[in-house]
Amino acid sequence: MRVLHLTRDFPPRVTGGVSVAVGTLVTLLRGRGQVHSVLSVDTDRKGGILVASPEGDAALWRCGYKERLEPPLQGCLAWRPTLVLVHDALLWRAGRALALGSGARCALVVHTLQRVQRMLRGLPVTTRSEEAQEIAFREADGMIFPSAWAYARAREGSAGEGQPGRDAAFICPLPVAPPDVVPDPTDLRVLWEGRFEDIKGVVTLRRAWHAVVKHHPTAVLDVAGGLPGTPRRDAWERGEWDALARSSGARIVLHGWLPAADLAVLRARATLVVAPSWCETFGLAVASAWAAGRPVVGTAVGVAADPELLSRGGWCVAPQDVPGLSAALVAALADPAECRLRGACARSIWLDRYAEASCLHQWSEALSALHG
Repeated sequence: MRVLHLTRDFPPRVTGGVSVAVGTLVTLLRGRGQVHSVLSVDTDRKGGILVASPEGDAALWRCGYKERLEPPLQGCLAWRPTLVLVHDALLWRAGRALALGSGARCALVVHTLQRVQRMLRGLPVTTRSEEAQEIAFREADGMIFPSAWAYARAREGSAGEGQPGRDAAFICPLPVAPPDVVPDPTDLRVLWEGRFEDIKGVVTLRRAWHAVVKHHPTAVLDVAGGLPGTPRRDAWERGEWDALARSSGARIVLHGWLPAADLAVLRARATLVVAPSWCETFGLAVASAWAAGRPVVGTAVGVAADPELLSRGGWCVAPQDVPGLSAALVAALADPAECRLRGACARSIWLDRYAEASCLHQWSEALSALHG
């Protein structure tokens, strides 16, 4: 089986959770002796390149976002994939053409629910990404969803209901590598990580933090992330965080995008992780926090869709509920012992359900079934 992944911004270029998820997945599956190559369409690259792995079998192609895909696609065809996985619906037509040209099967990996996000944002007009995803839903030989919650939301909202590909849907949690030994935090720190997007709950968190500062003036909020590729908006968002710090006296540290090792250090220092997203197909921030034994104050979406489960490994709040998020953060920070207890429960949840070996086994089984 020779698997080719079509994605955007493959590491070390990282622009969000999809970059991290696909990079980790490919690396770990290769570590199990499987042959995986990647075609990455990058937002800031000029000129296509081909990089062969040391083994000479797997390969990595890169091209710019506005470049023609034909040259790297020819290289991919010559590589002779037997299964094509498309991680971004806007790349579906290219992936489908590549699969047809090589006689391979073509599956969609759903990292974003385009229609669900548009409706949550109250946008009346269908987006290009949503239209592309609906086409992929109809044409795919199969689909992989990272959580049962994402699969259920897709079936509820997609115009592709009942179309080909629905009969071959697999639920495969994204693997999160286990961290090194994590020491207990010595002061009050809260970690938020992700892209500066409304769907990630950044506005809700900023509004909620005003009340947190009044009760816990020494608490530190570590903000890891941003908007790579859109520097003006990233600067505006950073300005909003700075304004919050000035107006409330909050201790806020803006770290920007960090390598995985540096992000793991922030988790190790954190009392808890906050994840107030409106929608997550999986939720890498939550899964990574649980793997590190850190409780989460978050919403019941993605991997944390079960409110009872989330309440064992943290505190469950409703999306866009500023008072509820404030109250949960204030209560959690007031009881470090309870944070440690729920953090231990969170670690147990990760070990029972989302440990690396279990996730990789599910992915291997799904890929074998899709390959046929």
